[in-house]
Amino acid sequence: MKKYALIIALSLFSQSVWAAPPSDTSLQKLMTIMRIEEQFDQQIKQTHELIEKQITNSWKEHPTIKLSPDKEEQVEAFIRRMVQKAAEIETNKNSRQIYIHAWIHAAKKHYTQEEVDAMIQFYTSPVGQSIMQKQLLFSDEYVKTTEPIMQEQTNELFEYVLQEVVQEMKKIANQ
Repeated sequence: MKKYALIIALSLFSQSVWAAPPSDTSLQKLMTIMRIEEQFDQQIKQTHELIEKQITNSWKEHPTIKLSPDKEEQVEAFIRRMVQKAAEIETNKNSRQIYIHAWIHAAKKHYTQEEVDAMIQFYTSPVGQSIMQKQLLFSDEYVKTTEPIMQEQTNELFEYVLQEVVQEMKKIANQ
């Protein structure tokens, strides 16, 4: 009995070890079907929006900074320009291509050609397409729901770090 169990276990193990890795072509097709690049763009946009809000909220909530409404608008415009410039720099550094390459590398490491073919078949079906449509909507809803929580936590952390930095700089300056 042990002999048969060992043979079955070895045959199952050898199938996964020797399975063909997915081709770049099939992974590119899967990325297109799953709208991976669209998801990257959405993630980058959401990150930039979150950074802009964090910077804006951090100076607005700082007890020593009080500005008139017109000065606040100038600072907010400056922050928007900074974030936009950062986005341009990130885009110029081919960040999208870096993410795509990382996605393909990770997919090759974890999926077989057979699995990628099955995902392609599923995601090109009407049910798969419906799920992909809903996934983007779901992600948007999730981000909108969790963003205020993340914002509050990040602001608290930023404020703590800022206070610690200021205290440490005072210590260093007075040595």
